[in-house]
Amino acid sequence: MAEFGITISKTGSEVRNNPENFVISWGDSVHQTRCAMIETGFFWDGIHIDSMGLYEKASFNFPMARGIIESYDAKVSFSEMQKRGLTMSKFRQSHEKVEWDGIVITAQHPGDRSIWKAGSTGDYHKFLDEACSYYKGKAFIKLHPVVMGNASELEIVRGIANKHGSQCGHVDISIVDKAEFVLVYNSTFVVDAIAAGKHVVQYAPGYFWQSGVTQYTGRLIPSRIQECDKSYKSKFLDFLVWKYCFHKMTNLGKIADIVKVFASSKELFPLPDELSFASFVLGRILN
Repeated sequence: MAEFGITISKTGSEVRNNPENFVISWGDSVHQTRCAMIETGFFWDGIHIDSMGLYEKASFNFPMARGIIESYDAKVSFSEMQKRGLTMSKFRQSHEKVEWDGIVITAQHPGDRSIWKAGSTGDYHKFLDEACSYYKGKAFIKLHPVVMGNASELEIVRGIANKHGSQCGHVDISIVDKAEFVLVYNSTFVVDAIAAGKHVVQYAPGYFWQSGVTQYTGRLIPSRIQECDKSYKSKFLDFLVWKYCFHKMTNLGKIADIVKVFASSKELFPLPDELSFASFVLGRILN
């Protein structure tokens, strides 16, 4: 779709590097021209656009982002929206509830972009093996909902858990409630975990690694926990729904308005509050 000198491209292959174009690329951009990247994630029905990049290059990983996030005051907090049932996990969860006071390791889809952006499927399986080897019976691998139909992946992950005396299962998100902390390779489950008030340790670079809401280990299994600022994590969640994400059911006219703002702005986070995910879902219950 090309309009107002703006191009929205899924693959980017059909768009030449015309300096008059502003390109929105699904995933990483292949363009030399002015561009932004678009992706789904973080929570149900959420989409985000970032003019700097995705995963490890996302805007909130930049040093200047912290001051912007800390100074932002949300009209309605993420926690209040959560209480009203206006935010949901990115994937539907199992109904099986398990209490766990050890370490919860979140599994991912083995072919997910978040894995191969940070390494490889083999590297991800190595992470699971190292973590279970270190934590042994204290570790519980929370299986990713999408892999439940993938017999070969289930065999690999369950085999890793069994080898080290760890637990493994497809369970409800409430497993993190009493956990010591949550360990991720490079998963957007970070949002669910910090929303539940948990400390998150991140193994590989990606979303959140330099954001101040996770403890990044540089591909090491942590022997020591360094707590993140809890008040900042709350601010960060507020910022995600008000200044970073919009709702996938936003009408095309307003999405065009969002793209035009990104095309004309030099701000790190140009999304207007009134076009945000938070405004959309709050507007539905008020109208």
